[in-house]
Amino acid sequence: MKLLKINLESNQNWIDELRSKDFDAKKIFKDLSCYLMKSDGELDVFDTVRMMDENFMQSDFTVFLSHSHDDLEDGKKIATILEERGEKVFIDSLYWNHFESLLKQIDDQYSKNQNDNSYDYQKRNITTAVVHTLLFISLQKAIYKCDKFIFLDSKSVDKIKVSDRKSTTSPWIFLELEIINMIIQINSSNIFKRGFYNKDIAFNFDIKKLLENFNDIKTKEQLLLNIVGKENER
Repeated sequence: MKLLKINLESNQNWIDELRSKDFDAKKIFKDLSCYLMKSDGELDVFDTVRMMDENFMQSDFTVFLSHSHDDLEDGKKIATILEERGEKVFIDSLYWNHFESLLKQIDDQYSKNQNDNSYDYQKRNITTAVVHTLLFISLQKAIYKCDKFIFLDSKSVDKIKVSDRKSTTSPWIFLELEIINMIIQINSSNIFKRGFYNKDIAFNFDIKKLLENFNDIKTKEQLLLNIVGKENER
C-alpha cells in the first residue's frame, strides 16, 4: 500500500486553487424495521451484518483519505482532482458522518426511560458500543480494499497541544493510522472526524511513530505522480 502525507498549511497555495465537486454522500440510514429478523413481543432481534453492509460498506474505492473533521473541504478538493484522473476516493466522513441517525433510531425506540424523555445509561452504552463496532469493522474493511492511503495533516489534527510530540485528539484518526501500520507489519512479515473531547476532558493519542512510513507530499504534481502515476494537468 502506498502511504502519503499532505500538510495542509504548507500546501494551501495549490490546494486553494483546486475545485471541489459534489460528492454523492450517504445522508441517512434505512429504517430499523428493514433489519428486523425476529420479534416476539418481548425481544426484537436485528440483522447487524446486513445493517453494516447496507449502511456502511463501499467496495469500489482505490484511495482512502484520512482527515480531521475540520479539513473536509480540503479533502474534497484533493479527492476531486484524483477522481478526475480515474481514482475512486473514500472520504469516511462523507459516508459515516451521519451514523448518529442510526444510533438515534435505536435509542429513541429502545433506550428511553419509561417515565420521561431521558435515556437509560446502561442501554445507551450497549447501543453506542454496537454502532461503533459496526463503524470500526467497516472502517477496517474499507482501508484494506484501497491500495493508496492519504493522511491530511494539519493543526486541526491536534487542537490541544500538551507536549512537543505529534498527537491527535481524534480516536478515529488514531484508529485509521493504527490499522495502516498493522497492515504494513503484516505485509512485511508475509503474514488491523472529529476530535473526541469536550470542555472538561480530552483524550490524547501519540501518532508520531504511526506516521514514520508516510511520504510527504509538497506539490500537486507530486501527489498526482504518486497516486495516478502521471503529472498531467486537466
